[in-house]
Amino acid sequence: QDKNSTLNENKNASNDTQSSVANNLKEEYSIKLNNTKLEAEKLKATDSSTYALKKVEDDRWELWDKLLNEIYGELKEQLSPEEMELLRDNQRQWLKDRDDQALEASLKFKGGTQEHLEYVAVLANLTEERCYELVDRYMK
Repeated sequence: QDKNSTLNENKNASNDTQSSVANNLKEEYSIKLNNTKLEAEKLKATDSSTYALKKVEDDRWELWDKLLNEIYGELKEQLSPEEMELLRDNQRQWLKDRDDQALEASLKFKGGTQEHLEYVAVLANLTEERCYELVDRYMK
């Protein structure tokens, strides 16, 4: 009886530790999200040229895309194979939708200097939103 009691206590302690680590991981990524947002807000164009504005949006998208990939990699470790398969399908559709939305938004400026700027700005905005969504919805 004492042996079973000790095993159950150890199992409960192990579950508590895993839960605590998971909560800390979600908190850690919430902090990373906020830090990335602050870092993205600090990005400023060196001048008012379209080139400088594009550079800012490219850098902003790169920040969020890097974090998105990091979050996705972390979720591969956390989720069950079944949950990961669902997320993988969901992510593929999200990528297609994101790219379609960015293209649609950029077509307002087709052939103009703003076309690429709008495309990358929409990519950055949607990727930022997706980072928050993945942490909130999937991270344990």
